[in-house]
Amino acid sequence: MIIALSAWDLITLRTYHCLDTATRWFAAGVGPGGIPVKDLRLGDVAGVSAGEMFRVPNFGRYCYYDLYAVMKMFGWAWGDLPRLRLAQEQRDLTAGLANRARLAEQRREALDHAVALRDLHDLEGLTCRVIAGQVGLSASLVQRRIAEVRKIEEMRSLYPLPACVRTLH
Repeated sequence: MIIALSAWDLITLRTYHCLDTATRWFAAGVGPGGIPVKDLRLGDVAGVSAGEMFRVPNFGRYCYYDLYAVMKMFGWAWGDLPRLRLAQEQRDLTAGLANRARLAEQRREALDHAVALRDLHDLEGLTCRVIAGQVGLSASLVQRRIAEVRKIEEMRSLYPLPACVRTLH
């Protein structure tokens, strides 16, 4: 499910919102058209060509790289852009996928940092103000990051990924 991919940081929030837009952009019964985003699956998106997806507002190369990588991860043959025949465009795709992987790693590191803040709060019993003083952040930012971790963990418990996917990261 697309919502699970977002909860597990396999796609970005931007890509998730573009897919939400795509559910309204396409006619009902065409790819993701007419399917609520909470019920949308990767197979629904795979039914639409990449070229058609580029017609969805705000869906650009960044979202394409995101979905292309996830499609490959799950074994879906989504296909390259129709004009990716030139060597430069192939290099752009490779660079875009590498950039996507780098950004995903940064998001994972930020989540790990936020989990550490939450553990200091919950397990050690420290207040947000004390934690903020220790790590050099504001108390409100610490509180916000702790809340974000809790929300992510709740989403992940509601929308688990297959065990085989977890081993990939």
